[in-house]
Amino acid sequence: HSRCACHILTKNPSWAASRSPDQRRRAIGCPRDRLPPDNPVLDEMLRRALVSLVAAAVVGSDAAAAPSSCITNTTNATADERVYALSRKFQCPDVDDVPMACAWTTAWQRRVFHLHMSKMAGREVLARAPAAIDVQKCPGEVPGSLATFRGHVRPPVAPCFYSYETTWDNAVAAYASRPPPLVVTMIREPIAWAFSKITHKKNRRVEPMVAQGCIEAPSPSIECAKINFARFALEHLGSPLGPECDAVAQAALARQRLDASVVGLVEDLDASLCLWEYQFGHHRANATDYARRCDCRGDVRRAAAAASAAALRGNAHVVGITGGPKHAGKYEEQVSLRAVLRIEAALRPHARLYDYAAGLFPRRA
Repeated sequence: HSRCACHILTKNPSWAASRSPDQRRRAIGCPRDRLPPDNPVLDEMLRRALVSLVAAAVVGSDAAAAPSSCITNTTNATADERVYALSRKFQCPDVDDVPMACAWTTAWQRRVFHLHMSKMAGREVLARAPAAIDVQKCPGEVPGSLATFRGHVRPPVAPCFYSYETTWDNAVAAYASRPPPLVVTMIREPIAWAFSKITHKKNRRVEPMVAQGCIEAPSPSIECAKINFARFALEHLGSPLGPECDAVAQAALARQRLDASVVGLVEDLDASLCLWEYQFGHHRANATDYARRCDCRGDVRRAAAAASAAALRGNAHVVGITGGPKHAGKYEEQVSLRAVLRIEAALRPHARLYDYAAGLFPRRA
């Protein structure tokens, strides 16, 4: 069933959206004994998804030419460009097919900002990244203690690893009176992120929140976690500073900021830290040990990847990964296919951004 749906979603969404449910079922090249049964709810959800995909394809085709209309504040635009310029300055030697900073020279001041987005491995990054990239934590930054960024907070004068849960705009504004940092950030697959964000509080469950419409529309209510689920990632990486910032321009801006960042994937946390270790030059401290731990062809990396995946599912405990027996109780809920499909449809902007980062990551690795 999933393969059949995937075929029409990806091969010819315009045609599929215009056909009846029965035509869609029988035109997708699946064996008759595997045709999905009549289900008006799923048929309507699939029709809406197809229409959205057609619209998204049109929007995506214009993304490359999107105007830089999300920056209207001159100070912030200047601060943004300083971060971009620093990343370009340290472009990895002999790498010209992907934007990728390599802070290997003494010209780098060892100033790092971790743009932490909620439920995207913030504690693990704070606990492990400073040692992996050989940059000391800023005073007061301790594992397990996450501060929420406030407008009056300013980065320390001395270079260090500074971690806050905030937006890109707030971060670069805070560095306006400091030398610019290299930015590191993690991004997470949208459905896994939504489940984690919802169940972060033990009294919240997925089904009731989806039923209330929390996923599709922003809500200030505590029951809906007081966030805009659909645009959460975009608003952190591409949050607008003016009324001219439309969805296309905001997405283009977010991708530009990912290009200028040192990016990791929550689903590949250990591999992400290996890549960061390389980009910050710490791999040279012990090349043999680095190869043993981080070579993608080695048994150590394969075992670490499997262990990380198990921990993220809540089925095992691995040091440095939030999950395992201590947390598993929060995730025990039977969630309907209808709820999952509603989350998937609503978080399509997040999914496109994640797909971009997930493409950037292996090219750098």
